[in-house]
Amino acid sequence: MENTNSVMMKGEMSGNLLTPGMSHEVVPGRAAVVHEDCQVRDIARYADKPYRGAGIVELLMLPTFVDYVLSRDVAGLVFVDKSKAQAVFNPESWGDDVAHFRCECTPDWIAWRGKDKCWMSQEGFCDFLEDQEKVIKEPCGVELLDLVANFRQKSSVEFSRSYRGADGQTCVSYQEKSTGVNRDMALPKEFVLHLPVIKGAEQMTTYEVRARLKVRIDKEEKALRLCYELIRPDVPEDNAVRDVAEYLREKLPNCDVFEGAVRKSPYDVLCTR
Repeated sequence: MENTNSVMMKGEMSGNLLTPGMSHEVVPGRAAVVHEDCQVRDIARYADKPYRGAGIVELLMLPTFVDYVLSRDVAGLVFVDKSKAQAVFNPESWGDDVAHFRCECTPDWIAWRGKDKCWMSQEGFCDFLEDQEKVIKEPCGVELLDLVANFRQKSSVEFSRSYRGADGQTCVSYQEKSTGVNRDMALPKEFVLHLPVIKGAEQMTTYEVRARLKVRIDKEEKALRLCYELIRPDVPEDNAVRDVAEYLREKLPNCDVFEGAVRKSPYDVLCTR
């Protein structure tokens, strides 16, 4: 469709007076100036069917997105960034016939990113590990459950210090309140996680991520505080974009796939002039 200025000029040049209370068809079958506010309106909505395809289709799974693009049987363009994968079926014209797959983060990725470098109480850390047990690969499930059980048993002790052991493990010293006996407890240096990044594309975007364990002692309460630090979490996020793009290149050989995004379609550019 032509932009508003050119259509209005056509109406004026044809001798039609564009006044409220009347409708003027200025592009036959395509556009008219309607009486409410003398603005140009697309009249395709009043036809029996659209004169061309347009719209936005949202797909929830990446394989479903592929199936839909293949069903269109059109050699369009596909753009992938951290927010979405977008297929444009009419890039040479209006660019408003598109399909989206939103690259939303998985609940597991959100959980680990959300608690990254956040200090937690002993009890809170145990709850977090139990909730996320399925993505923790090292220590293994049995060792992890033993660690959590050991943490919970140490709720009635007073912690005095933390130190690095000869084998690189983190150790904490504590005293049992009931017996007064001093003991040490070894903690793993880090956790190895298998974390899916993108919801709906877990199979293509699950990565090994390491989390470094940190501890400190609250001197006043003589309590243990724990946190973890994800090692380079930006790498899986960047790899997810690349791997989704590679997956689409493999599955959509008739489409050109680019790592990037469409910020303005031809229609957007014309309407903002």
